[in-house]
Amino acid sequence: MERDKIDVNAIAALARLEFSDEERIRLAAEMKEFDLFAACLDGTSGTEAIEKSLPLESCHAREDVLCPFENSQGILDGAKSTYNGYITVPKTVKGGDEE
Repeated sequence: MERDKIDVNAIAALARLEFSDEERIRLAAEMKEFDLFAACLDGTSGTEAIEKSLPLESCHAREDVLCPFENSQGILDGAKSTYNGYITVPKTVKGGDEE
């Protein structure tokens, strides 16, 4: 399936951004590259392309080390509201028995 041409002007208008002519040309080229990459992912779970582009041998993650945080009380003191050593926040998700 052929993809439609990317309209940098329309995207800039939606994002309320203004670009010079030079910036529009550069942005169009970058967006085309991104679109080509996204096209490679069509029909895959996404992991196949990532595995090819980023071998796991090149990933050097740090070791997870558990250590106590030294200023827990300072964080609690700065919180707006606490309860039994926890920071409390207003409920943002409806559910359960409440309406």
